[in-house]
Amino acid sequence: MEILKKRFYKNLTRLNDQNIVLPWEDRGDTPNYGKWALNRLDWCININRKPNSHVRKYWNQTLDHRIIALLAINARFEHLPTIATSVCNRDQLSNIVTTTMVQKLCRGGKDTLLKIIKSGIDRQDLCQVNPPQGYKGICFTGGKTLMKAFAVKQKIS
Repeated sequence: MEILKKRFYKNLTRLNDQNIVLPWEDRGDTPNYGKWALNRLDWCININRKPNSHVRKYWNQTLDHRIIALLAINARFEHLPTIATSVCNRDQLSNIVTTTMVQKLCRGGKDTLLKIIKSGIDRQDLCQVNPPQGYKGICFTGGKTLMKAFAVKQKIS
């Protein structure tokens, strides 16, 4: 079997300079990297196979979706990290997420981020809360469906 692998990889060359592409082995500084990569791929495929209405699939569409969902979950546990609360210029509470926080931590445009937040509130994945005095934007935390969906570690089939 090992000979077969080596023979296959001898024929696998890079297009631009024809150098041989060797299999990536676990190096000393990255143990179990191959196993991690396989598990991560299984996780992504598992989420991708779920129906479009599934909570986990919705909140894993983009990196901005993930950040918003994880901010909401951590706010519900009342422990937003300093990196999240420090981007706001007022005394930020650790149990709510503000649109200002989302806009400073995510890369999407203002309208796109508001659309994600409002969609999450409409889906009841996010729970809109009363804003602190003097704040005019949308404030939210994790809703029951979001908290339940992420409470169980994603099983890989």
